[in-house]
Amino acid sequence: MNIDDETTQTLLRQEALEREFGHGLPLPLRRKTDAPKAFPFDALGPILGSAAKRMHEVIQAPDAICGQSVLAAAAYACQAFADVHIDGRAHPLSLFLLSVAESGDRKSACDQIAVKPIYDFQRILVAHYAQAKLDYNLKKDLWNQKRKELLQKQDNIQDLENEPEPPLEPFCLLEEPSYESLIGLFAIGQPSLGLFSDEGGRMLTGYSMEPSQMVKTACGLSSLWDGGKPITRSRVGEGNFILYGRRLSMHLMIQEVILNQLLANDMLKGQGFLARFLVCMPPSTAGHRPYQSIDLSKDETIQAYWKHLQCILSQPCPLKNQQLKNELQPRQLFLNTETKKYWISFHDSIDSQLKEGGNLRLIKRTASKSAEQALRIAGILSYVENQKTEHISLENMCNAVTLIEYFHREGLRMELMGVPDQDLIIAQKALDWMIKCILDKKRNAFPLQDIYQYGPIEVRNAKRARHIMRILEEHGYVHSQHIEIKGKRQQQMWILDHMYLQMLAKPANLLILE
Repeated sequence: MNIDDETTQTLLRQEALEREFGHGLPLPLRRKTDAPKAFPFDALGPILGSAAKRMHEVIQAPDAICGQSVLAAAAYACQAFADVHIDGRAHPLSLFLLSVAESGDRKSACDQIAVKPIYDFQRILVAHYAQAKLDYNLKKDLWNQKRKELLQKQDNIQDLENEPEPPLEPFCLLEEPSYESLIGLFAIGQPSLGLFSDEGGRMLTGYSMEPSQMVKTACGLSSLWDGGKPITRSRVGEGNFILYGRRLSMHLMIQEVILNQLLANDMLKGQGFLARFLVCMPPSTAGHRPYQSIDLSKDETIQAYWKHLQCILSQPCPLKNQQLKNELQPRQLFLNTETKKYWISFHDSIDSQLKEGGNLRLIKRTASKSAEQALRIAGILSYVENQKTEHISLENMCNAVTLIEYFHREGLRMELMGVPDQDLIIAQKALDWMIKCILDKKRNAFPLQDIYQYGPIEVRNAKRARHIMRILEEHGYVHSQHIEIKGKRQQQMWILDHMYLQMLAKPANLLILE
């Protein structure tokens, strides 16, 4: 249905209501948005999609949280090994993902299952590091002693072998590093890192995002997502360096209140930091989660997923130079003729929708990166499928586009929701409470004192109650009256609008209104 058709249908519904109830219908408190679509598990492919779907069935977390968790883990596992190359341009397989869910929506349970192969891999690195550190300390002591002896004897110091190099720090996954500590770790640690947190609000509202740090953090992380520029640092007393061949993926799980803070931040939106994230906000599954007596650690589907990622992670990283232990040189993935033709068509379709009045204009910054995001996802799906492949299949590109279209819908839905006005949210709660009282036949008039004593907890005093009820008056849901006692006007009260009550009495017409 195009926009003109939708407008026509809206007008027809409005006319139907006005024919039955007359004019003066209440104004909606918030813009109506589309319901979230189901996450397309099948588009993740047989290994990733089956695991995400199984997590959703057993953990019963929102579907997109399961899908995002698995996609993020796969992005980390693959990003060190391959880049997508098209017309001389290289695109890393790194992804930034943001999952929005309520507290209690089992984000941690999803993260534990999806990221387990990476934590197991990190544990192996930690064990190797402990032994390597002991060996290094011994070699360094011997080197220092030999150097001291040569200096004392005034022998040719050039005969001294190269100083031993310390082993790479074993960290793979981080939760809330500062940008400085992140790039510091890139200098002495693994060339491929993941910033994963089921409490992502600590990262997005902590030290790194304080006003004095925000621009540096946002620009630095954006540059790491781009993947093409070297990392540089020049600090007096802290050492200078320039780093090539590093990769970073992120998956941050946050609550809606944190998302609202991000969306209200003009700097983060304008700089393009948020535009690099693939964002989802699925509905909560709370209240629909009967206990499942299933041990996922013994589930065949999950075990197959774990084994597959473990096989990828256990490969030696492709390095630019064997003497540089942590400078990656990922191999190249290409698009064959058929796949490239399809991707170009998708690219041009996206671009045409970014113009004024276009379907994606509202999420222009995010959608502008959609074609590249599709390349990255298609590269991940292809590498997961076959670690020896040199080409991205048409099927994987189609699946990547399906996932991008899902994120488009989510982005448009969240943009239309906007940053919620808390007063409007409380007004809706007050209206729902009044309707419940009427349906329960407890009352049909609401004195001021009753509203702040028995109404929503957010309405705590007379001043607040008047403000909230004024909002409902302005939207046409209630009318203000006064109670008279012994001929004197004593107390303000509110009653629901008669026409609105008529609508409530006819559920069929509520369906028309929706």
